[in-house]
Amino acid sequence: MANLYGVANPIIYPAYATVIGGVDLACPAGTETNVIDSGALVAISNGYYYPVVCSYMNVTLGATPPTSLVVAARIGAGSDFSTFGPYPSLLVAGATLFITGMLVGPISQTAWQGAGSHIFVTVNPVAQGITFRSYSSGAFFYLYRAPDQ
Repeated sequence: MANLYGVANPIIYPAYATVIGGVDLACPAGTETNVIDSGALVAISNGYYYPVVCSYMNVTLGATPPTSLVVAARIGAGSDFSTFGPYPSLLVAGATLFITGMLVGPISQTAWQGAGSHIFVTVNPVAQGITFRSYSSGAFFYLYRAPDQ
């Protein structure tokens, strides 16, 4: 059945997840670390969907801060579909940062059918590691229905 975009679209309920394991995670420099897992996301009907992640995170920097911090999202073990990061001027020694961001992925039909797919939020600090705090960190995951192709 065709999707008349904007007409009779179902309500999208988000999936919510917190830090993997529910504990603070050490994120070493130069290593992309999975920090939040959506669990399996399955579409409510056949069709095309955009994955959307609304994330918020609490990170602590060490005595020597990283030169950059990249937050990304990926479907399963695939490549990153979207990235963002705080301004480098915020990365100062000993700081605790509260970072928010939205990540939007590519349209897909097959990823969300059957058993569905997991979306992972990852963190990759450059030059120095960080601690990803379980307190006040999490993400909402949505599948937005797209027009039929």
